[in-house]
Amino acid sequence: MEFYLSDLLGDAVINQSKEKIGTVLDFVITDISATLPRVRGLVIKRGINKEAVFIPYSDLSVISPKLVKLTTDLVDLTPFIQRNDEVLLAKDVYDKQIVDIDDRRLTRANDLLLEEAHHVLVLKGVDVSVVGILKRLKIPTPANLLKHNIIDWKDVQFLGGPSPMKFKIHYKKLEALHPVDIARIIFEGPGYKQGSRVLASLQDPIAADIIEELSPKLQQNLIEAMKLDDVANVINQMPAHKAADLFVTLGSDYFKKILPLMSLAKIEQIKSLLNYPEFSTGAYMTTDYVAIPSGMTLDQVFTHLSKIEQLPDFMLYMYVLESEFANKLVGVLSVYELFAQDRRSRVETAMVKNLIVSHPQDHIKDSLKKMHRYNLSALPVISRNNGNRLIGVVTFRDAVSYYLPKRWKVRIRHVLPILE
Repeated sequence: MEFYLSDLLGDAVINQSKEKIGTVLDFVITDISATLPRVRGLVIKRGINKEAVFIPYSDLSVISPKLVKLTTDLVDLTPFIQRNDEVLLAKDVYDKQIVDIDDRRLTRANDLLLEEAHHVLVLKGVDVSVVGILKRLKIPTPANLLKHNIIDWKDVQFLGGPSPMKFKIHYKKLEALHPVDIARIIFEGPGYKQGSRVLASLQDPIAADIIEELSPKLQQNLIEAMKLDDVANVINQMPAHKAADLFVTLGSDYFKKILPLMSLAKIEQIKSLLNYPEFSTGAYMTTDYVAIPSGMTLDQVFTHLSKIEQLPDFMLYMYVLESEFANKLVGVLSVYELFAQDRRSRVETAMVKNLIVSHPQDHIKDSLKKMHRYNLSALPVISRNNGNRLIGVVTFRDAVSYYLPKRWKVRIRHVLPILE
């Protein structure tokens, strides 16, 4: 049997002897991130002082839109105090923002649908329609004009409200979306404080991807609302060239505070990028790429890729090195060839040996021209004077940002000194 929460709130609560002992104030669940959160019990208000008292679900014999009946005359009159793991449906979920995972949109919980079956009461769905609001206001709605719009709870990501919640919210459903969608959803409604709490709760690689998708202004407002430890964790997961861009956005004063919390390896990567001239290829390249030794078989490449915790966002090519211990570039293996060739083949037979490369000192326009001329989506960047040593990759997507406003002079003048 299904019930809307709005139909149950305010119901009379009677004991086994059919004496009224109070009215329904709220329902309690403990795991709001579950597929079907179970109701542990209800909170009633009783007496002249309207004291809140908890009734376990096991003490209920009848639940209906007219009344709630208990199986006993004995009620624990201890005043109800909400615990940290408890969620009150009316108090904590009504009117709060939720994400419709299927439609990738932000909406609001206007009413809640409960279902009772086999002596278990669960939160089944959310009504996001106008009907949900009208029912709570006790305004009659013609059935043929307005209809409920129910989203199953399994397809809902609860975001919470503007104030910190006592209970912990897990964001596994949200993490399944594309970072672009998550960025849009978080900042369409919740605001920076709540958005920073959501972001800090996501896995670091996902949080880093989301920040990369934001405009500089949104990045600044969001990060300034986050704790320094959380920001450092996110930046350590970002590609160095994206982290360098973030340095410019936030300014040197902010990063003086955060540098002690960052990994030394990430700081060194950022320093190396910031040292390149303003419009050089080195200023636009990334150190986030996949390199493999030439002695591997293609089957071993698949195994190698499966062990990489997070692959680069843009990976049409893998860069083949002379050996596992040498950084000398000897070839490029495309993802297409990886799948097209016999997996027993060796990398050196499937790779392209006639390399089209760029150098960090080359003007970025020259690298763009090469990519256009040879129909490439990325170029390996090698050291000009150090025997084809691979130092980075420049993608077409990053290179075309040359035609957008850049602040490399500001970056080098104000940010680089604090890294020394």
